[in-house]
Amino acid sequence: MSPKGVNELRLVLGTAMSLINIPDKTINFKLENAKNASIADTTKDIFLYATDDLIALNQEAPGVFYSNKSLWDGEYIPGQSQVQQLEILMPRASLKAGDRLFWFDVKSDGSINNGIKDIKPSEAGYIALAKQRFNLLATSSMANDPRAFSPDKALIAFSNPSAVLASEGIAIGDLSSAAGTKLPNADRFAFALEDSKGNISVSTKDFKINTNPILDNTVVFNASGAGSQVVLAPAEGELFVVDELKYYAPSNAKASTVDFNLDVASFGSYKSGYGLFRVDNQFGDFLFIVQSADGSPQLMALHPGNTNYAKEAFKRSQSNGLDGITGLPVDFAHSTRSTVRLAKGNSYGLYITPDKVFNSPDQLNDPSEILFSVKKANLTQQLQQVSMGTGYFAFEDMGFAGDRDFNDMLFAITPKDPSII
Repeated sequence: MSPKGVNELRLVLGTAMSLINIPDKTINFKLENAKNASIADTTKDIFLYATDDLIALNQEAPGVFYSNKSLWDGEYIPGQSQVQQLEILMPRASLKAGDRLFWFDVKSDGSINNGIKDIKPSEAGYIALAKQRFNLLATSSMANDPRAFSPDKALIAFSNPSAVLASEGIAIGDLSSAAGTKLPNADRFAFALEDSKGNISVSTKDFKINTNPILDNTVVFNASGAGSQVVLAPAEGELFVVDELKYYAPSNAKASTVDFNLDVASFGSYKSGYGLFRVDNQFGDFLFIVQSADGSPQLMALHPGNTNYAKEAFKRSQSNGLDGITGLPVDFAHSTRSTVRLAKGNSYGLYITPDKVFNSPDQLNDPSEILFSVKKANLTQQLQQVSMGTGYFAFEDMGFAGDRDFNDMLFAITPKDPSII
């Protein structure tokens, strides 16, 4: 019998460390030894699922952007948005020296108030008013060179590697980060591109995002004409997030994993190993639960930027399971395709080991021997890859002072189930 007045009892299970992100797990529990009551079902399963947020800029209106602040933003960069710390590539294959990229505040519909009324993007005087609000993000300092690696070449690199050969040794363009600018504090904002002659295009008027999923960090100004490309990668394009909604398909609706194609191509002279590794939050940390002095669980973070981090990344990739995979060198101007199974709701980074192949974490003793998609994990604390789109990573294998062609090792992670795209 149940206690008087009680028809149902509910059990709520919480985790000791809610901020750690792990692959989905099913926990079985059992209830027994009830007093003055009966238990209809003594055993049950509790499903714990991973919940990393999709790292993406949201487009509220044509050319008007905003980003949600995640729980981790409050922990790491209070008052800012990690997503708005953009990796910015000014591709010299598309731009000319002197071209400049700006951001400016707008309302949710793209309009700007001139002190009397809201001026819409289609109205006269809009660009002149927008220019008063311009904040510089990046400048193209290199002469135009169509041979350089670009989003267009990135798209065909795996199916037609010979098309990329002309870009070997040609600097890709100017690569920078919006981190440290005022952009991470912006609410609604738009972008503008001003060419070296002073002509201005704004994202709220003549602009498009590349419709190919692996190039969705590539934007085009003057979309009605030849167009000028710029790469804007949210959160500096460091990680690949297996978002449950983005990669939903009937075939994986009840699964805790998603199968992906991993395309890898090499255009550098080095014979380099590589790996994909799972991280425990969207800042690229590894998190461990340890016991504090009083015996209670405590979260210990291993942040990017030291040899121990590199060893843990390599160790996870060696699992060749949900924690990551490793790969052997790919021949010059060739590509390979394999299948990887990744955990829903989790984030993954990439690394390459220039001209080396390691078999054990113990062999990795110098941070200069490994380059990461996670900027702060690199010895130089510099960007070593360009993220052309979701799951596309174009690495420079010679370090920050190399030829900076960013075509040495290319990776594309795409859903194996075509119905997802």
